[in-house]
Order: sequence, then structure tokens, then C-alpha cells
Amino acid sequence: MNVIGNAFHVFVSQPLENLLAGVYAVLPWQDLGLAIIIFTIIVRLALFPLTVKALAGQRALTKLQPKIQELQKRFKHDREAQGREIMSLYREHNINPFVSLMPVLAQLPILFALWRILLRDVHAGAFENLYGFIPDPGNVSLLAFGFLDLSVPSPYLAVAAGLAQLVQSRMSIKDTGQGGGDFAKMLSKQTLFVFPAITVVIAWKFPAALALYWFVTTVISAAQYRIAQKMVDNKDNHGTTS
Repeated sequence: MNVIGNAFHVFVSQPLENLLAGVYAVLPWQDLGLAIIIFTIIVRLALFPLTVKALAGQRALTKLQPKIQELQKRFKHDREAQGREIMSLYREHNINPFVSLMPVLAQLPILFALWRILLRDVHAGAFENLYGFIPDPGNVSLLAFGFLDLSVPSPYLAVAAGLAQLVQSRMSIKDTGQGGGDFAKMLSKQTLFVFPAITVVIAWKFPAALALYWFVTTVISAAQYRIAQKMVDNKDNHGTTS
């Protein structure tokens, strides 16, 4: 467990802390709220290829539905054989049925690392574990935008983050659920409300800095999803015409 914790610190927590500290240090006026927004934009840009891959996987799964439905009819009295044949079909076409969850799951270690950074270091008033080339900003003010205390929970930000998550989930369900088969539709309906609810519960109990990060990352994710849709559509259209 210690090895896993050390690896998480070295490869996830420490790089993210240095990124946030670097952004905070170079701002003309050192505002942690603004630093978190810029930090979130950088993280989302890094994760954008994963969003495109997830959407492309959703589209591929949708195109495969006629074959999946055929297998479901053929093995409707043998659930075990049905599942085995469908998984074989997924492997044949190199499709991961859980691909739509990848962008959300990728956020979890980042959120956990940010929680550790804010509660352990920033909450104490200073960044720690900085690389030698990252300027030390010194004392960190937890007051964002002149009025928002990032060290305590904010019900308003918690609800805003949950609503943003719901909107994003409704956007993605159109690609995941339409033509996605019984499993994909069930999974989409569950995640439609599960993730927003989890977001509100977590953001309601933890410092507002986490809720701010989650709200901003969800809004940016929704915009990236639209861009990814156009990219995948253009690729599909190009593949059809060529």
C-alpha cells in the first residue's frame, strides 16, 4: 500500500500540485480561484484526446448494434452464451463497452490528488513538494475573487457542479444510449443521475475549491464534447465518402 501511495504521489499528486503552484505563482494577482480555473483548463486540454477516443468508441458500439441484437435473439434462452458471443464480438472489433466511462474515471485520481493538495498543503497556507524550477509563491490566500472562501464548503457551488454534471450527462447519453443496446441504455440511464448526485454530495461536504474545480471541468468537458462530436462526425463522413 505504501508503494502505491508513493507512486500516486510521485506520478499524480506532485505533478498536479506543481502545476497549480506554478499557475498561482505567475499570475499578476495571486488568486487561488483563478489559478484553479486555469489549472482546470490545462488538465482538460491534456485529457481531450481521451474524450475523442471515448466518443469514437461510443459511435463504433452504436454501429455494431444490429449484430449485437442478432446475437441476443439467437441466444435469448442462453444468457451465458449470449454474453460470451457479445464479448467476442467486442474483441473482434476492438471495442470496449465501458469506453464512455473513461473520461469520468480519469477525473477520479485527479480529484483525489487535488483534494489531498488542498487539504494537506494549501489549507496550511503554502504549497509543498515543489520542483526546483517551480517558483515558490509563499503564503497562499484561500479567498478567491475577493469573496469566496475556498477552504469551506459552498452549497451554491455544490449544486452548480451537480447541475453542470447533469447537463453533460444528458449530452453524452444521446451518443451512448441511442442505438446502444439494452446494456448501454441501462448504463447511460444510471450514470445520468448517479454522477450528478455523487458530485453534489462530495462538493457539499468538502472545501469549495473542489466544487469550483469540478464545476469548471464539467463546463469545459461539455464544450469539448461538442468539439469531439464534430471531429468524429467529420471522420465518419470522410470514411463514408472515401
